[in-house]
Parts: sequence; C-alpha cells; structure tokens
Amino acid sequence: MNFRRFPILVNCALASLFMAGMAHAQGSAPICMKSAEEAARRFVILAAAKPSQAVSLLTRRSLNSFRLRAQRMLEDRYAPASQARREKVLGSSFSNEKMRLMTDSEFVASYMAAGDSRGSVSDVQVLSHASPSLGGDELVVGYTVKAGAARGRQQRILSTRKEGDCWWVDMPLEAWVRLDEVGTALKATRTDMPLTRKGPPTASLQVVPASFVERPDMVQARRPGIAGPSGTVWLAKSPILTEADIDGAKAGYSCDFSAMEPEQPGVHIFFTDAGAEQLKQWSSENMGKVLAVAVNGDALVVATVKGILGKQLMLCLEKSTLEEAVALSENLMGWRK
Repeated sequence: MNFRRFPILVNCALASLFMAGMAHAQGSAPICMKSAEEAARRFVILAAAKPSQAVSLLTRRSLNSFRLRAQRMLEDRYAPASQARREKVLGSSFSNEKMRLMTDSEFVASYMAAGDSRGSVSDVQVLSHASPSLGGDELVVGYTVKAGAARGRQQRILSTRKEGDCWWVDMPLEAWVRLDEVGTALKATRTDMPLTRKGPPTASLQVVPASFVERPDMVQARRPGIAGPSGTVWLAKSPILTEADIDGAKAGYSCDFSAMEPEQPGVHIFFTDAGAEQLKQWSSENMGKVLAVAVNGDALVVATVKGILGKQLMLCLEKSTLEEAVALSENLMGWRK
C-alpha cells in the first residue's frame, strides 16, 4: 500500500500521530454487534464520544499488530538519534516500557484522542457495503460532526470482520497511515553508518537468478519459514554478486511485509561500485525475471525484477529478530569470527 496517496492524513502533527487510534483490547468489555453495518455505525459514534468504549469493537489481531508496531518505534534501537524528538513531542515519560505496561483503559484515558471528530456525531449512515474476496467487509460510513474544526459532513472507510456470532472493526486505515508517517519521521533522524569491512566474511551471500519451477541448469534451495511447494526455489549455479561485492551492511527495522503489520528487521546491503554496475546491467536486461538473495545457501528473498537495481538492496528477514539481523550484518562484514 502506498501511504503517500493520503496527503491530508500524513500531514498530521507528530503528536496526533501517536495519540490517534492506539489501544489494546485488554480491560475493555467486548461489544457484540450482529451485523457489519451495526458494528461500523457504532464504532463511528463511540470513537467520537467515548473512545475507550470504541476499543471494545476493534479486532484483537489488528490492535495487537498496531500496538506492537508503535512500541517498536519507541525503542531506542529503532532510531537511536530520535530520543530528543520523541521527548519533545510526546514527553519524557512516554516510553516503550510505559506503553508495554499500560492496560487498555490506562492507555486510552491518557493518550487516545478521536481527532477532528472528537465530540458527538449525528446522522450516521452506511453509504456503501462491499465484501472483498480476501475476507472481511469494507464499509463507507457517512456522519455529521456537530462542532469543531471538522464540523460538517464526513466519511470513514472501515473494514469489519465476523468472528463467531459477532462483527468487529479493524484498526482504521487512517491510524495506520499516521503511524507510517511517525516511522518515516523517526527514520529521518537515523545517523548510524553501515558497517564496513573488518575481516573475512563468516556468512556467504549470493545475488542470483532464480526460478519458481525446476530447471536442470539450476540447483534446488529452500526458503526458510515457507511450507509446501512454495518453500522450494531453484538458483542459478553462477551468481551475479557474492559477499565479496558488499561494501557495507546495516541492520534495522525497515521492512514492511504488510502495510498493517509490525515492521520486520532487515539488513540494508551496499555494494561496491563494480558490483552495483554489474547488478544494474543484469537487471536492465532481465526485467520480469526472478532474482533471489541467498544467505548460506538458503533463499531468504525471492522476487520478480520490476525495476533497475544497483547500489543497494534491502534483505528483509521475516519472522526474525533484530538481533539476528545485526548478527548477519556483522557476519557479512567480518566483524564476527
């Protein structure tokens, strides 16, 4: 998802980015809605007048994912140089640890705001209702804000899901858009430099042509964490680049496997000028082909080439820890024996 398609939302003040739409289901009595439309209308009303009760309508999965992503952004290691900015906007007492220990009620009472629609709303109507094939229902809800800067007719797009006999609302899109903007602002403060070569690498890396179907001129490799036939890929015997072509590496939270999930750790790889030129030439001549990045024989990234590559690649490590990403960057640059 390209969050830049929502310019009005992403230009919100940094403080409101954290204070809108953040909560967790614990400590709130669930509210069972018998239809998607009833859940959407009720959520709009409560989000404006009683946000602590609106939390009880949100799906646990979307709440947990949202909160984990927010907590990671408040870790010092997410953007080490951002502490001063975080404290200036949110206060010195607002920390990753404090957020982690908060109950839902405490968090909502202290930090959740309903944005421009805070207060009472009226004439709440479902304007459209669609059921996408990927699950859940998408509804457009229209309502009138009675007072404030947003006074007048407004709309919200909400995703609802049925769990058991009840309908629930996913964390609203605008909350994720705002959180993405927070992450972008914090990443802009990052000043840490990539690790440079210190000694012989203790991990192997190959940027190599690949295929999702078996080919006699390629060798079979596994894709860790992927079950079934999709967990196997075939790699060319001659790589385009290897660990010898790496000029620097830096680990961090920088990967989005889904726009509405916590960011995952990855290793930002920088190639030598010669390596970058070689990768640029290969990608320009092989648009639409499959390329893999293999580490110690395992294909960690497999993707179709859709643009010209060059100096940098992001090696995203789904279901890994930041510590594992740091270890890989150090192994590639010879910092570990």
